[in-house]
Amino acid sequence: MSKPVVLVPSGYYYPGRARGPIRSIIGLVENLGEDFDFKIIAANHNLGDTTPFESTVPDTWQKVGNADVMYVSNPRLMNRTIFNALEKMHYDVLYLNSFFSLRNSILPLLWMRLGRVPRKPVVIAPRGELFPKMLQIRKLKKTLFSHCARLISLHESLTWQGTAEPECQAIDAFRKYWGIKKLSILESQNMRPNLHSHPELRPIKTKSELRLIFLARLVENKQLHVALESLRNVRGNVVFDIYGTLEQKDKEYFYKCRELASTMPAHVSVSFCGEADGWKVGEIFCQYHAFFLPTLSENYGHAIAEALSAGCPVVISDQTPWQNLVEKGIGWDIPVGDVNGYTQAIQTLIDMDPETYERFSSRARQFGDQERLDPQTIDNAKKLFLHAMKN
Repeated sequence: MSKPVVLVPSGYYYPGRARGPIRSIIGLVENLGEDFDFKIIAANHNLGDTTPFESTVPDTWQKVGNADVMYVSNPRLMNRTIFNALEKMHYDVLYLNSFFSLRNSILPLLWMRLGRVPRKPVVIAPRGELFPKMLQIRKLKKTLFSHCARLISLHESLTWQGTAEPECQAIDAFRKYWGIKKLSILESQNMRPNLHSHPELRPIKTKSELRLIFLARLVENKQLHVALESLRNVRGNVVFDIYGTLEQKDKEYFYKCRELASTMPAHVSVSFCGEADGWKVGEIFCQYHAFFLPTLSENYGHAIAEALSAGCPVVISDQTPWQNLVEKGIGWDIPVGDVNGYTQAIQTLIDMDPETYERFSSRARQFGDQERLDPQTIDNAKKLFLHAMKN
């Protein structure tokens, strides 16, 4: 019996930069490849770059792990390639990884609504785009689109993926506000690939010192400026290394953070380390004692999960699915914007002795690995696509 086919217009894919959505799709393919046949359409280059990948054969289907991938060589042909796949390919479910992406969400739904391609079951994963704080970014543009989408019932009869209860609630609030009917919202946590780490290489922790890492896109939503401000009043020696991708539109924010970094006290050493190789983040986290991300919002937080699996306790905001970390003994989830709360958490880590820290690190690693291999997460992902096929 043939496996159900899931078509995924993902925009970008491995070996491209390991952004969260790419890692989510790869994790899905790794864990569900025995049950579903994934067909992925992606660009043959990185986001923000035009240099083609050397390891791919463009414009033809090729096996990549458990998926078949079409790497499109010419960006101008991407819409046509997706349209042709929707029109001519046999598939059972269309998996969209955005709500607001024109190419990877809006156009496929519009083509179906206009009858230009056959109607098929659709699973849509907004990837945190419908959280209230995220809707405030480019608010006018998003409001105009949502209004137009409502007029033509663009999002009726879809299956929606919420990666945790808060996102399910955000999706439900959005659909009620915009009058979207005939829909199902299923909770299905993101799955992530196994990015191998080497916790045995972790640096020795001594009292009064800390190696701290920030790893995220250098955008205001990730709140690097809050991280820097919270480090001003810590006592002890801190190495704070900042890894992140930077786009042209975010240069002003980057300059602001760089200026803040230049005014830090002498015992806090801040370095901007450029873009991290996303497929080696497990190894990178093993060079540090803790991960710091006071983000405004995460629908999942791949970097948080990878840090934990590498035995790297986390200091994050309370606006992610990773909650009650103090009780679990693996980190802190602090009210967003609470600079003093972040400072206190970092100070606790600085003051921690080697034996206490080792127990802390071991709990984090165990928790991260259990989360990645949770059978319930895999089962929920299967149910997501099977549910869509039945409706």
